[in-house]
Amino acid sequence: MKITVYICIFLINLGIFGVPIYRSIVRINNLNSEMRNIAMEEKVAKEKIVEYGKRLSQIKNPFYREKIARDRLQMKKEGEIIYRSIDITQEEK
Repeated sequence: MKITVYICIFLINLGIFGVPIYRSIVRINNLNSEMRNIAMEEKVAKEKIVEYGKRLSQIKNPFYREKIARDRLQMKKEGEIIYRSIDITQEEK
């Protein structure tokens, strides 16, 4: 008789407290996962900041500015002729 009373009390407590505890555990796991994702995004953002800092210091160099203007903007000096080589092996693919 005592055992059945204890079992009933245990099952009632499990029913009352078990569901909120389970939900809390699931929520904690979700928050931990979100924290890991945010930490990874923060790391990527910091790496980008470092790279942009390097680019910014390179832009101060006149040779690098000219290189960017020639390559990306396809600019040339007045009277200059530009020859481009074409790799035939890549065209066939």
